[in-house]
Amino acid sequence: MKAIAKRLRRLEEQLAPADGKLRVCLRLIVGPVGGIYDLEGATCHRTLCANGTVMELVIAGNAGPIQRTPGRDLNPVSNEELESFIQTFPVEAAQGRKTS
Repeated sequence: MKAIAKRLRRLEEQLAPADGKLRVCLRLIVGPVGGIYDLEGATCHRTLCANGTVMELVIAGNAGPIQRTPGRDLNPVSNEELESFIQTFPVEAAQGRKTS
């Protein structure tokens, strides 16, 4: 029985934790050069690696040229909006199987 429990624990570590929460996340946001990005027309790819790390690639849309205003954030997308957007995409295992 110990061998089965040990094997199950290793599989959970490789694929996804039993509690469903993702572990380490590596996020790369690719946006337009010389401009600010928005989420209109954006897409995201999320992949669960064998070691449990989730790699997220966000390809953002163009919101127009940079307009520098003192005290104003250059990016119109808040962290909460970005996080909500990313969570709408499923995490796929590196082999192509969907995990959530």
